[in-house]
Amino acid sequence: MSLLTPPATSHRDKENRPPSDLLRCRVAWSQQNQYHSVPSSPEPYSAPAILHKNPFKSILKKSSQPILPFQNEDVREPTPVPEEPMKNAVYLQSAVSKIIAVASSMRDIIEGYSLLGARLRDHVDDDAFRASQCPLLQPVRDNQDAIAEAVVRDLGRALVHPPTIETTQTQPEPKRMFGLPSPKPSPKKKKSMTEEQVTYARDLGTTCHAVIRFLAVIWVKPAVYSLFTERQLSDMLTALLAIPLEPVLPTPNARKTCALAIWLIQVQRLPEEILYPAKDRIAYAIQRGIDGELGKEGKKGSAIHDLSIHLPSVFIPAFTDLLPSIFAGLLGPTVTMRAQACNALGGFVRGCSSLPRLPIHARISAIAQDFLTTPSAPLRKSPSPSKLPPESAIVRTLRTTLNATEPAHAAQGPVWALCVLASMIVLLGPALSTDVQLFRIVSAMLSLALRHKKSSIRALLCAVWPCMTHAFFQPPLIEESDDSQSNSDAEDGQFEEDIADNSKNREALWKLVKNMVDMGAGAATIATVLIADEEDDVRYTRVLTVLNQMVHKGGLPCGHAIEVLQRLVSLGQASDDYDLVKLLSPGLFSCLGGLLAADWKSVVNAVKPLFDDLPKIDAIRPLTKEELGDGRLFQGLMDVWKVALLHVEISGDQNKVPGDIASAWTGLLQAKVSITQDDGDHDGLLELAESVVQVLVEILRDTEIDFTARPAMSKSSPLSIELPRVLVKSNRSRAALRIFVVRNLWMAFRSMLPPEDLSAAAGQLAACLRQDRPQIMGDTKAGAVDEGAWSEWAILCAQTLSVCDVDDLKAFWAHVSEVCPTSWPAGARSLVWDDFTSEWFSDKSNTRESAMVLLSVPFTSSTPWDMDESELRQWHQCCLSGASDMAYDAGEDYMVVLNDVVDVISRAHWSLMTSTTSPARIADILLQSFGSSDATEVPYRLFEFVNDTLLTSYPPEPRNKVVCTWLIRTFVRSVEECQSGLLVDMLEATADGLALWIADEHGVFTQDEYALDLLPLYQTIMMTIGMLPPSADILDRLSPIIHAPFLASSDRTSPTTQAFSEFWQANYSQLPNPEDGWPALIQHCVAAVRDLSGGHSPDHCQIVLLLSPSQVKEVS
Repeated sequence: MSLLTPPATSHRDKENRPPSDLLRCRVAWSQQNQYHSVPSSPEPYSAPAILHKNPFKSILKKSSQPILPFQNEDVREPTPVPEEPMKNAVYLQSAVSKIIAVASSMRDIIEGYSLLGARLRDHVDDDAFRASQCPLLQPVRDNQDAIAEAVVRDLGRALVHPPTIETTQTQPEPKRMFGLPSPKPSPKKKKSMTEEQVTYARDLGTTCHAVIRFLAVIWVKPAVYSLFTERQLSDMLTALLAIPLEPVLPTPNARKTCALAIWLIQVQRLPEEILYPAKDRIAYAIQRGIDGELGKEGKKGSAIHDLSIHLPSVFIPAFTDLLPSIFAGLLGPTVTMRAQACNALGGFVRGCSSLPRLPIHARISAIAQDFLTTPSAPLRKSPSPSKLPPESAIVRTLRTTLNATEPAHAAQGPVWALCVLASMIVLLGPALSTDVQLFRIVSAMLSLALRHKKSSIRALLCAVWPCMTHAFFQPPLIEESDDSQSNSDAEDGQFEEDIADNSKNREALWKLVKNMVDMGAGAATIATVLIADEEDDVRYTRVLTVLNQMVHKGGLPCGHAIEVLQRLVSLGQASDDYDLVKLLSPGLFSCLGGLLAADWKSVVNAVKPLFDDLPKIDAIRPLTKEELGDGRLFQGLMDVWKVALLHVEISGDQNKVPGDIASAWTGLLQAKVSITQDDGDHDGLLELAESVVQVLVEILRDTEIDFTARPAMSKSSPLSIELPRVLVKSNRSRAALRIFVVRNLWMAFRSMLPPEDLSAAAGQLAACLRQDRPQIMGDTKAGAVDEGAWSEWAILCAQTLSVCDVDDLKAFWAHVSEVCPTSWPAGARSLVWDDFTSEWFSDKSNTRESAMVLLSVPFTSSTPWDMDESELRQWHQCCLSGASDMAYDAGEDYMVVLNDVVDVISRAHWSLMTSTTSPARIADILLQSFGSSDATEVPYRLFEFVNDTLLTSYPPEPRNKVVCTWLIRTFVRSVEECQSGLLVDMLEATADGLALWIADEHGVFTQDEYALDLLPLYQTIMMTIGMLPPSADILDRLSPIIHAPFLASSDRTSPTTQAFSEFWQANYSQLPNPEDGWPALIQHCVAAVRDLSGGHSPDHCQIVLLLSPSQVKEVS
């Protein structure tokens, strides 16, 4: 077969018209449909930029003929895909037949591999069992032997030597059918090939490439490669490995063939039983590649990375001998080689860390140790030798790259250095705690990275730091046993000395490990400590040490410490499966397409995903009840919480303590309470309550604690890559926030224990609030009232005293009444009273006995209260209503509450007289609370108090006149709403007081005032009495009230006389006279009516007719 004819030049016909002769077509189309597999696309040609200028005038002739497409153009259609390829048993038949047919040319074989690989890749599912049984693979199942033989055959084509011809200068040149004339022969003797031989050699290489690409498809699909036997797969793998193991490939494009073979070794996922026998050959082939024996493209070493992760138990022992080659790549002359070596080393580390402790780890650690500590030979002799100790080339390289601030490539900067350093730390493992030189080298490199000015590099260091934790908690290396070694006493003494030195070095390493707590490193360390195989005391000490380091750091680490603390005390919660491998972020070791591909200015975008793979708070194992029962551990956790509390910030729009600190407090105490209750230790609960109160008292007394929100940047750690939070500035004082926090913490603890167990501890807290109030509140400016602090203090006092005895409540308000006039600022008592009573009566657990104590506080204190209107309103709407609601809830009649309150007030009536609080206002409030429409009995003590108030308040002082008027109006409404069966009793109980005010003998009210307030009272009473059945007994019992207006001056009697006249005429005009006659006061009323009417009015005559003869004579 010859090469295609070169296309004709296009300069022979410049006219824009279709070709006149079809034989002059510039493309020779094949008469048969064939697939031409192109092994690789050529690199696009990049010509230098040339400025093209359009010509002013075209040199082509204008044609009148239209431009038409090529005539008889044969467009090849692709093979249609079946509707359900998985169920089509003939879709692969044509491709398989081309591969296994004996008469197939290499072109057909290449086409068959291409078709079969493409269709398998597109239509075979990842479900191995379902796909292996599908009809689509029936041609492969039927011809598996032939396909396996064909694959081995075609892989061997890469080793076939194409025929050559030895030519000299005197030999005649072979005649060529096509192509350009050959140059003059060289005088040297050389081997050459004919055109057919070139084509044959090229097809050998292309066939091998096609079968390698085909194997790259089936060797990653278990559904396909499981159709072949182990023997067949082993033969195919052996044929593949023969390519990179061959010293020199005879076929063209040998470098590309070797690169494809190494690539297939990298991507295949054959089972372990196939790969294990070939592991040494695979390792040797890869070593040839990274050593440059297979050409430039074989130096990638990515196969080490992938295979170490795929089957570490197979390839880690085999790849251990490749470590010197990988380490040499780290010091390579090009950045590409160094990046590829770093990636290969990272994959080896990932595979090595997933294996259980084996003797191979000791060998790996020793190789890494020699690489780090062996000094490199100086490049040139210096006249003045340095006094510094010699160091290895990798240490100098790491130091140089870590100091780089603007690297041109990632492999020249600190990103590459930290990736390499992370891998070396994991490989060294426990050797870091046994070799002082190694520890100094690693700690120096870490310190150098910690001082880097770029924050994203410091954040990357936080992702590297868990590798130090991984190395610290690794089990000891297993040294190979040496039977020839003697056990002399001297050696035993040396062994003990080594153990002591190792213990010191291990503690030094722990000091380094615990120092890094940023970006989740502290949480990862604690998660590892809790699963480590150490004694309990050592484990507890390490946990508390890291937690203290986190909370003292402040910022984000302190917040993480609170979350860790909350997690530790979460009894009953399950933890995620956690092992040491999770300390190693995969992105840190598989860095070729991530960290090492990131631009220097956008490194942060590649660093952030690393923390998603590191252990989170959920990885921490919660402590058990037995562990929390350890008093030292519990106290240590409480101390950590107290330090963390100092870093709490509360913004202005925040009405609760931050959830993390509150949840940690609740979880810590709930765990302790649960453990103590399960043990039945009642005394332990009392001691716990006292210790909790002591913590709260310390917070209250510490005036240096400041919970106000600081500027947002103070919350951001210098290593943080997160955005700072935006906080709203608080207008609450430090004292107010401190009391607010204590109040929330107290309420969280109060719900955990019954009141009887809290009473004693609550009494201590109440005593502190009462006695240390000046210290708690802080110094205040003269005349200024910190309303927020006073309000929080009052609410906390109410919440504390609600679980105390009633005597503590009385003692508290007695203290308030005593110190308020002398030491409290103006308005403070009113504020405390309002907030205290509001909180008290909102708590449904309080008793009615305590409510009565609060109701009597303003009247029973040693110093009379001058209650202003706001305090009276609070006393009414909150205290009195709250007590009534408590009576309703308890199934009692609220009349009992009113009578009890009246008794208290009546006993303290002298206190009201000496204060500015008007008794009439108190009576008005009590009367408003009396629901006369719902009452079933008359609260006599209430109306007796109203009557006494009316008697003692007349004549009213000018400041009390309006208040008394309010009382009279309230009484009018009570009369209107009162049930008829209770009306007479209610009026009789207040008859004397009402009569005194209705008579107004002192003329306190003007005529208009009298008509506005007192006249409606009399008219309402007469109207409501008139609605009752007429009775002489009613007239007798209410005669003081009926007769009262007639005692007033004559200018006011006309309206009242009219009211009495209408009442008498409507109700008693038709009644017979009683035997004893009408009451005397009623007779006086009649006489007053006669005098006002002149004795001749019809009304008077009607009234006289109603009287007995003796009464008429008396009236006359």
